[in-house]
Amino acid sequence: MDLAAVGTDVEKVIATEEQLSAKIAEL
Repeated sequence: MDLAAVGTDVEKVIATEEQLSAKIAEL
């Protein structure tokens, strides 16, 4: 396991969740 790659994936997931939360808040 490449810790750097895992960290990047985690950041992508967090960013995606933030985008979804923002879209839901707009509704």
